[in-house]
Amino acid sequence: MKCLGTNGKLIASRDVAFSILQQSGEALPREVGDPDLAMDIKTMVSTLHAYSDEVILAMKASHKAERDVLALDVYYFLCHIYTECSPKHVLDATLQMLRITLSNG
Repeated sequence: MKCLGTNGKLIASRDVAFSILQQSGEALPREVGDPDLAMDIKTMVSTLHAYSDEVILAMKASHKAERDVLALDVYYFLCHIYTECSPKHVLDATLQMLRITLSNG
């Protein structure tokens, strides 16, 4: 995925990232304008408002850290790809990274 992206093959790199996410049971990034995405963003904002700094800083390490790190890495790389070819998807990739972090530590 990274090698393809670095070599300018953004669509092929994105497709590999999608395959990794699907095999990991993660969601594919949605485009800005998707009504479900808007609702998920509102939910995440509410969740973040409910968390104090102390709660966030006291989070324990994930019980499935390797899988989470892989998913975060894929979403992060997708943000770079999307910045070049489809910026409307960056918001959901970022939201998914936040979801993984808050859900699993």
